Amino acid sequence: LKLTPASSERSGRRQFDHFCCFSRASWARAMDFGPASKHQREVEQRRRDAKRKLDQQRRDDEQRHAMEHEQQLREEQRLRAEEEARQRAAEEARLNEGVRYATQLRPYPSARTDDKLELPPSALEELERQGAIERGTLLTFKVSLLSGPGKDGGHGS
Repeated sequence: LKLTPASSERSGRRQFDHFCCFSRASWARAMDFGPASKHQREVEQRRRDAKRKLDQQRRDDEQRHAMEHEQQLREEQRLRAEEEARQRAAEEARLNEGVRYATQLRPYPSARTDDKLELPPSALEELERQGAIERGTLLTFKVSLLSGPGKDGGHGS
């Protein structure tokens, strides 16, 4: 352990500016500003930067793969839905011989007492355009009530 006194020439007395308790080895390490230690610090900093960059790339790759996987799943689901819709349309066309009539109508009171519905003239025009009347077969329809906000779904007054 070494204490170095500093001289003060004006006052004529000696005083210690600092008390330092360093061993020679720790003093040398603390004051090591040589090119080797500077190089070592730079190497360590580059290593930390490279590791940080690799970690960020890994996280980015994982996120990209997850997004691609989700997009692929959505695309597969969309394709399945399209195929199912095509199959339903093909089955419907087979059963109906290519005639399709779908519309949304409002119910009005009628004098009929049987289970038959009266369709508007626009329905007849559409069915004639598709050649359904010329076939001379009995026409059957699927009728359903809409339910939802503002709709009574057949349960109103």
